[in-house]
Amino acid sequence: MVDLTYEGNLTNAVYAAQMMYQVMKSPKRPQPSPGICSLDYHCNGNGKCSSRVGNQRCVCNLGFSGSFCQFKGSQLNDYTMITTKMINALYNKLTTVPEMTANEIELVGTIIRGALKDPDVVDDSMFEKIVSMLEMVGEASNYAHYPITIDIRDAYMDALSAANNKLFHSSKVQRAITNVVKLSKA
Repeated sequence: MVDLTYEGNLTNAVYAAQMMYQVMKSPKRPQPSPGICSLDYHCNGNGKCSSRVGNQRCVCNLGFSGSFCQFKGSQLNDYTMITTKMINALYNKLTTVPEMTANEIELVGTIIRGALKDPDVVDDSMFEKIVSMLEMVGEASNYAHYPITIDIRDAYMDALSAANNKLFHSSKVQRAITNVVKLSKA
Protein backbone atom coordinates (compact mmCIF):
# COMPACT_ATOMS: atom_id res chain seq x y z
CA MET A 1 0.00 0.00 0.00
CA VAL A 2 1.21 3.50 -0.81
CA ASP A 3 1.87 5.61 2.29
CA LEU A 4 -1.10 7.99 2.45
CA THR A 5 -0.34 9.93 5.59
CA TYR A 6 -2.83 12.70 6.11
CA GLU A 7 -2.27 15.66 8.41
CA GLY A 8 -5.69 17.33 8.32
CA ASN A 9 -5.40 20.22 5.88
CA LEU A 10 -7.44 20.14 2.68
CA THR A 11 -4.43 20.28 0.36
CA ASN A 12 -3.26 17.01 1.88
CA ALA A 13 -6.82 15.66 1.71
CA VAL A 14 -7.03 16.33 -2.03
CA TYR A 15 -3.65 14.67 -2.57
CA ALA A 16 -4.64 11.65 -0.46
CA ALA A 17 -8.00 11.37 -2.27
CA GLN A 18 -6.33 11.49 -5.67
CA MET A 19 -3.83 8.84 -4.59
CA MET A 20 -6.64 6.63 -3.26
CA TYR A 21 -8.55 7.04 -6.51
CA GLN A 22 -5.50 6.01 -8.56
CA VAL A 23 -4.03 3.33 -6.29
CA MET A 24 -7.01 1.53 -4.85
CA LYS A 25 -8.17 -1.44 -6.87
CA SER A 26 -11.88 -1.57 -7.41
CA PRO A 27 -13.19 -4.93 -6.38
CA LYS A 28 -14.48 -7.21 -9.09
CA ARG A 29 -18.22 -7.15 -8.83
CA PRO A 30 -20.52 -9.79 -10.26
CA GLN A 31 -23.32 -9.05 -12.66
CA PRO A 32 -26.56 -8.70 -10.70
CA SER A 33 -27.83 -12.25 -10.42
CA PRO A 34 -29.37 -12.86 -6.99
CA GLY A 35 -28.36 -16.07 -5.30
CA ILE A 36 -25.67 -17.10 -7.80
CA CYS A 37 -22.04 -17.12 -6.71
CA SER A 38 -19.01 -17.13 -8.92
CA LEU A 39 -16.16 -18.00 -6.56
CA ASP A 40 -13.20 -16.76 -8.54
CA TYR A 41 -14.84 -13.57 -9.73
CA HIS A 42 -17.00 -12.57 -6.80
CA CYS A 43 -14.44 -12.86 -3.99
CA ASN A 44 -11.33 -11.97 -5.99
CA GLY A 45 -9.90 -15.43 -5.31
CA ASN A 46 -9.41 -14.45 -1.64
CA GLY A 47 -12.51 -16.06 -0.14
CA LYS A 48 -15.56 -18.19 -0.73
CA CYS A 49 -18.93 -16.96 -1.90
CA SER A 50 -22.01 -17.88 0.08
CA SER A 51 -25.64 -17.33 -0.96
CA ARG A 52 -28.54 -16.97 1.41
CA VAL A 53 -32.02 -15.85 0.46
CA GLY A 54 -30.78 -14.38 -2.80
CA ASN A 55 -27.99 -12.41 -1.13
CA GLN A 56 -24.36 -13.04 -2.10
CA ARG A 57 -21.68 -12.71 0.57
CA CYS A 58 -17.98 -13.44 0.69
CA VAL A 59 -16.38 -15.30 3.57
CA CYS A 60 -12.79 -14.09 3.32
CA ASN A 61 -9.68 -16.18 3.75
CA LEU A 62 -7.48 -15.36 6.75
CA GLY A 63 -5.70 -12.05 6.17
CA PHE A 64 -8.29 -10.58 3.76
CA SER A 65 -11.28 -8.34 4.39
CA GLY A 66 -13.89 -6.26 2.60
CA SER A 67 -17.18 -7.16 0.97
CA PHE A 68 -15.29 -8.79 -1.89
CA CYS A 69 -12.15 -9.85 0.05
CA GLN A 70 -10.24 -7.13 -1.78
CA PHE A 71 -8.20 -5.82 1.16
CA LYS A 72 -5.09 -7.52 2.55
CA GLY A 73 -3.92 -7.12 6.14
CA SER A 74 -4.71 -3.72 7.63
CA GLN A 75 -5.49 -1.98 4.31
CA LEU A 76 -9.21 -1.62 5.01
CA ASN A 77 -8.57 -0.08 8.43
CA ASP A 78 -5.87 2.24 7.00
CA TYR A 79 -8.05 3.47 4.15
CA THR A 80 -11.06 3.88 6.45
CA MET A 81 -9.08 5.99 8.94
CA ILE A 82 -7.71 8.28 6.20
CA THR A 83 -11.12 8.58 4.54
CA THR A 84 -12.84 9.48 7.82
CA LYS A 85 -10.32 12.28 8.45
CA MET A 86 -10.75 13.62 4.90
CA ILE A 87 -14.55 13.59 5.03
CA ASN A 88 -14.63 15.27 8.46
CA ALA A 89 -12.19 18.02 7.36
CA LEU A 90 -14.17 18.73 4.19
CA TYR A 91 -17.51 18.68 6.00
CA ASN A 92 -16.21 21.11 8.64
CA LYS A 93 -14.96 23.47 5.92
CA LEU A 94 -18.20 23.38 3.93
CA THR A 95 -20.36 24.08 6.97
CA THR A 96 -18.40 27.29 7.63
CA VAL A 97 -18.16 28.84 4.14
CA PRO A 98 -20.77 31.51 3.35
CA GLU A 99 -20.84 30.81 -0.43
CA MET A 100 -19.98 27.70 -2.39
CA THR A 101 -17.31 28.48 -5.00
CA ALA A 102 -15.80 26.43 -7.80
CA ASN A 103 -12.94 25.63 -5.41
CA GLU A 104 -15.30 24.01 -2.89
CA ILE A 105 -17.06 22.09 -5.67
CA GLU A 106 -13.68 20.78 -6.80
CA LEU A 107 -12.84 19.74 -3.22
CA VAL A 108 -16.15 17.92 -2.87
CA GLY A 109 -15.78 16.12 -6.19
CA THR A 110 -12.15 15.13 -5.76
CA ILE A 111 -12.33 14.03 -2.13
CA ILE A 112 -15.61 12.13 -2.41
CA ARG A 113 -14.56 10.46 -5.66
CA GLY A 114 -11.38 9.22 -3.95
CA ALA A 115 -13.10 8.28 -0.71
CA LEU A 116 -15.75 6.22 -2.48
CA LYS A 117 -13.41 4.45 -4.89
CA ASP A 118 -14.27 1.41 -2.83
CA PRO A 119 -17.57 1.52 -0.88
CA ASP A 120 -16.18 -0.55 2.02
CA VAL A 121 -13.97 2.28 3.32
CA VAL A 122 -16.90 4.59 4.14
CA ASP A 123 -19.29 3.59 6.90
CA ASP A 124 -22.92 4.68 7.00
CA SER A 125 -22.31 7.69 9.30
CA MET A 126 -19.59 9.06 7.00
CA PHE A 127 -21.83 8.38 4.02
CA GLU A 128 -24.52 10.60 5.57
CA LYS A 129 -21.97 13.45 5.64
CA ILE A 130 -21.07 12.75 2.01
CA VAL A 131 -24.72 12.96 0.96
CA SER A 132 -25.07 16.19 2.94
CA MET A 133 -22.05 17.70 1.14
CA LEU A 134 -23.39 16.67 -2.26
CA GLU A 135 -26.68 18.34 -1.33
CA MET A 136 -24.81 21.51 -0.32
CA VAL A 137 -23.27 21.68 -3.80
CA GLY A 138 -26.65 21.00 -5.41
CA GLU A 139 -28.29 23.78 -3.39
CA ALA A 140 -25.53 26.36 -3.97
CA SER A 141 -26.49 29.53 -5.80
CA ASN A 142 -26.27 29.36 -9.60
CA TYR A 143 -23.40 31.77 -10.00
CA ALA A 144 -21.25 29.60 -7.78
CA HIS A 145 -21.46 26.89 -10.44
CA TYR A 146 -20.31 29.20 -13.22
CA PRO A 147 -17.71 28.97 -14.56
CA ILE A 148 -16.42 25.59 -13.56
CA THR A 149 -13.98 23.64 -15.64
CA ILE A 150 -14.72 20.31 -17.27
CA ASP A 151 -12.30 18.66 -14.83
CA ILE A 152 -14.24 20.00 -11.84
CA ARG A 153 -17.54 18.94 -13.38
CA ASP A 154 -16.17 15.46 -14.13
CA ALA A 155 -14.84 15.02 -10.58
CA TYR A 156 -18.22 16.08 -9.16
CA MET A 157 -20.10 13.75 -11.53
CA ASP A 158 -17.75 10.90 -10.57
CA ALA A 159 -18.50 11.68 -6.91
CA LEU A 160 -22.27 11.50 -7.58
CA SER A 161 -21.85 8.21 -9.39
CA ALA A 162 -19.69 6.81 -6.57
CA ALA A 163 -22.31 7.90 -4.01
CA ASN A 164 -24.97 6.08 -6.00
CA ASN A 165 -22.82 2.92 -6.01
CA LYS A 166 -22.26 3.23 -2.25
CA LEU A 167 -25.97 3.63 -1.68
CA PHE A 168 -26.63 0.35 -3.45
CA HIS A 169 -23.72 -1.28 -1.61
CA SER A 170 -24.70 -0.11 1.89
CA SER A 171 -25.56 -2.70 4.48
CA LYS A 172 -28.95 -1.09 5.17
CA VAL A 173 -29.93 -1.31 1.50
CA GLN A 174 -28.70 -4.90 1.27
CA ARG A 175 -30.75 -5.85 4.35
CA ALA A 176 -33.79 -4.16 2.83
CA ILE A 177 -33.32 -6.09 -0.43
CA THR A 178 -33.01 -9.35 1.52
CA ASN A 179 -36.21 -8.56 3.44
CA VAL A 180 -38.10 -7.77 0.23
CA VAL A 181 -36.96 -11.07 -1.28
CA LYS A 182 -38.12 -12.92 1.87
CA LEU A 183 -41.51 -11.18 1.77
CA SER A 184 -41.99 -11.88 -1.92
CA LYS A 185 -41.45 -15.60 -1.31
CA ALA A 186 -43.82 -15.71 1.67
